[in-house]
Amino acid sequence: MRLLFGSDTLLVLAYLLISLVMFCFFYGGLTNNVSQVDRLWSILPIFTSWMFAYVGEFSPVVVLMAFVVTLWGARLTYNFYVRGGYAMKNWVFTDEDYRWGVMRKAIPNSVCWDLFHLFFICFFQITLIIGFTTPILLVAESDANAKPLSMYDLGFAALFLFFLAIETIADATMNRFQAAKYALSPEERAKSDDLRIVAGFNFTGLCKYSRHPNYFSEVMQWVVLYCWGSYRIGVWKNWSLPFVVILAILVFASTFICEPVSASKYPLYKEYQKVTSRFIPFIPILYKRFVTMVKKSEWCVCFESVFLVSQFWWSRCCQ
Repeated sequence: MRLLFGSDTLLVLAYLLISLVMFCFFYGGLTNNVSQVDRLWSILPIFTSWMFAYVGEFSPVVVLMAFVVTLWGARLTYNFYVRGGYAMKNWVFTDEDYRWGVMRKAIPNSVCWDLFHLFFICFFQITLIIGFTTPILLVAESDANAKPLSMYDLGFAALFLFFLAIETIADATMNRFQAAKYALSPEERAKSDDLRIVAGFNFTGLCKYSRHPNYFSEVMQWVVLYCWGSYRIGVWKNWSLPFVVILAILVFASTFICEPVSASKYPLYKEYQKVTSRFIPFIPILYKRFVTMVKKSEWCVCFESVFLVSQFWWSRCCQ
């Protein structure tokens, strides 16, 4: 096992944590944009994973664990970039997650908001980001680090990549759908042959079984990493467990912020909530009835358009 900069690994992590918290807090406050931690979410785990791999002297198992995390981070960073997450103007990041806007309205007091920004958005989230990669550190610092790769290690890696593939498909599908939807005017959306565009949200494919398949897959990748590390060291109750549990709770809880926004924008979303699982994929109940409702909605919009045009020409003819 190697030391980092001649110091204990946890001490180095503490310095890293404090530095990033201070930067994100002051930069976010000065720019009135609190999505700085969001920009670190996919990058910091890559850094810490290879830092832990260095501690473990780049043994095959820690290298494999760091490699799959790197694939996760590269994909998520690219997806965040495509969605404009790193857009800048005058060297200032301009994009901010809309959920923080919702939270601003819920916390109107400026002092309370600053405390929320410091302790939850910055300190808590950065601690969590570092924490859910610590299964690699546990392996790197244990005697199990010296053991050769086994079929179980390859199985954990394959399972991690499986959920990574699911998340990739879910995000790519959502990006294509959003691009197609916003390329049309509101009038064109109402007359579209794509029922998803008529409804305003995607409810097919993976979204048929879970309203948030990308969120579920995100959590499951870190559950797999925790199980992988725990299997390697032979201890299932270890100090990396709270991080993955808190991550699962946090990601699940975030759906209670974004879903009311969707429900307020799209009338049929509440019906979609009734037939499709919120988080864990499950066979949908009464899904065909929901699709029928969307088709009827499309028919009603078209009928309304025809009625308004007919009414207009009737009034013209009667003048």
